[in-house]
Amino acid sequence: PQPPPPPPPAAVLVRLEDVEKAIDRWRRAWPGLVHPETLGTTREGRPIRLVRLGPGKTPPEHLPETLLVAGIHPREQQPTLYLLRLAEELLAAHGTDPSIGAILERQVLWIVPALNPDGKAWEQEHPDWRKNRAP
Repeated sequence: PQPPPPPPPAAVLVRLEDVEKAIDRWRRAWPGLVHPETLGTTREGRPIRLVRLGPGKTPPEHLPETLLVAGIHPREQQPTLYLLRLAEELLAAHGTDPSIGAILERQVLWIVPALNPDGKAWEQEHPDWRKNRAP
């Protein structure tokens, strides 16, 4: 398949919708390697998206696993942006560049692009917000 388009420039706010679109795009382009799941739900009821990148419907038990997490602090755009870009580049290289693409054959990558979707949703509606929302 054709590689997906690059992520938006760093100056652009990465929205929850961008994360969902990226996951859906990956799932359609690489159905054997992309396995979307949900880590759980937030206090406000939003799903915390977890994506397993690797072979098979269930992760082979003999492969090492790596967890990559971004989106802990909603105002920090680069971690989410670059985690999405890393996943897209690894997926695009699979099958075309043996030195990079084989990474997904030798291990399982767990990707959490937005660990704090409630904070991300609040940030989208209040771009100048700079405080902690915890009670």
